[in-house]
Amino acid sequence: MTSAFLVVGATGNTGKAVVATLSELVKASPTFSNHKILAMTRSASGAAAQKLAALPGVEVVEYSWVSITADWLRQHNVVRAFIASHNEPTQFAEESTFHVAALKAGVEYVVRISTTAANVRPDSDAYYPRAHWAIEALLGSPEFKRLRWTSLQANFFTAFYLQTAAALVNEFRETGKQSPLRLIGAEDVPVGAVHADDVGEFAARLLVLDDVAPHNGQKYVLNGPEDITGRQIVALVEQEIGTKVEEVHYKDMTFIDYLVEHSPGPKPLIESLKHAGVKAWEDQIERLSTIAAVGGERKDAADSILAAISRLSSEVADASDFVPSYDQRNYAQAIKTLTDKLNVTTAKLAPRSRFQFKSRIQPASAKSDPRVLSNSNDTATPQDTRTPATSTASEAQDAVAPLPLTTVRNYNDEIAQPSSSHIRKPSFSTARDIAIYGQTDLHILLPATASHATSSGRLTDISGCVVDMSRATGSAAPFANLALKNIERSLVLAGNVDGPVHVTSIRDSILVVSARQVRIHECHNMDVYFYCGSRPIIEDCSGMRFAPLPKSFDSTTSVDSMAQARATTVSNVWMYTGIASGLTAHDTFNIHILYRDVGADAWA
Repeated sequence: MTSAFLVVGATGNTGKAVVATLSELVKASPTFSNHKILAMTRSASGAAAQKLAALPGVEVVEYSWVSITADWLRQHNVVRAFIASHNEPTQFAEESTFHVAALKAGVEYVVRISTTAANVRPDSDAYYPRAHWAIEALLGSPEFKRLRWTSLQANFFTAFYLQTAAALVNEFRETGKQSPLRLIGAEDVPVGAVHADDVGEFAARLLVLDDVAPHNGQKYVLNGPEDITGRQIVALVEQEIGTKVEEVHYKDMTFIDYLVEHSPGPKPLIESLKHAGVKAWEDQIERLSTIAAVGGERKDAADSILAAISRLSSEVADASDFVPSYDQRNYAQAIKTLTDKLNVTTAKLAPRSRFQFKSRIQPASAKSDPRVLSNSNDTATPQDTRTPATSTASEAQDAVAPLPLTTVRNYNDEIAQPSSSHIRKPSFSTARDIAIYGQTDLHILLPATASHATSSGRLTDISGCVVDMSRATGSAAPFANLALKNIERSLVLAGNVDGPVHVTSIRDSILVVSARQVRIHECHNMDVYFYCGSRPIIEDCSGMRFAPLPKSFDSTTSVDSMAQARATTVSNVWMYTGIASGLTAHDTFNIHILYRDVGADAWA
């Protein structure tokens, strides 16, 4: 019987190139010229399948690959195989069954498609990279040593990565109109998107090698020939349509919402796809040290990562209605870990003081270590642990003063420290964003010097507190986004937010905020003094009372887009009156307008 190459998913994005390339290579190969190519597809009558059937040496097979058994592989004398599996929740069960069948049938070699290398790990928040990791672990186990394999960890496919850009170009050419351009890439982070045909050709060339031993168990990371950023994609679109792109959303994962709504699988599991980018951002953090600090390149890269983390935080807040609380906590912890890692990395990369002396001898003990404060006890922590292992005693005498500890401060621990005063003024001088949580019965006042850390804000698990963030979020430094959750019996002066504010599970409290968008969920007995640049979203709330932003907080030098959109105090009252127009009778009963005028002295 004629031996065969099997291509599973022959009409898929990589499978077509595998079949076409194999057809050429097998014909010219002294070793495999008598082998046929089985192109497996769900429909042999489709146009793509018919095109493959016309290629030399190709036989199209209409069959469901999840039904393949060891007997089927033996009957068709399959010696080498390619598989590009789906990414549905059943992926591991079905693909592992295929590999078990290949092992038992004596298949010599399998080439498989994995996913982006940064995500293939056992602790990935998204489910399908864990499945790919598990498949690779299974193939690498001693039980599978007779089956040789290679896994291709390809970057984003260009057709997927540029899909929305191409759609906008087509829409503009046909109608002259533009829908918002939603890109999954970040504005400034380069991505080496790769064409699916290139991946397919690479797989085919592996399959026809006489000796595959050097490639056995290898995981090849495949990138395209050029990196491209989100901003460069926008420039390409503008070049094609001859005008400016009107609205761009970077790091947009809203297509996952459609999958969540229409997928038959568990919704939280599908929702986890949004977090496939977390590991990629961790890797970007680790690569900061390789980016030049001159010209602001490193700072721009760090800001881009922080913006991506902030967007992820907003997406998690948006998903709070249907994601279980346990998963919400896990996602929140993952975001906090990312933020802490970025803070640690940027602190380490910060320029050192010009007059910084370091001891270069191996200290015998903490007592004799010149880096330890003279009045500290035996367990004191060295003030700098970045000491080379060798030097001379004379160099050690240069240590004229203890060096600063280059670690990230825990501002929440500092805020919670007992004190004779209930007022706290955390500087957030080494932080990149503001996160306050787990505080009780305190007056927390952010000084204006904290304005550098207002790229995003989170205020959670607060009870009986006054939190004033208005000074730090003036016209020059508004929050990019803000999340408020689990707050009771508190006054929150949130200041300016040049983006969305997510307000969740707050009761018996007062909120003062100026924002582009406000979303309020599951809140009870609240007074809200605010300006909102768009129609607020209010759901599952009771006892809500609204009033216009007090004049003392309505700075005319606020964010330009806000200042231009603002009307007078009276018109704002009518805008708030109109928020109930799209709500149910029950909702409108729980929403009231505060007509009383609160003087500026009340907020002092």
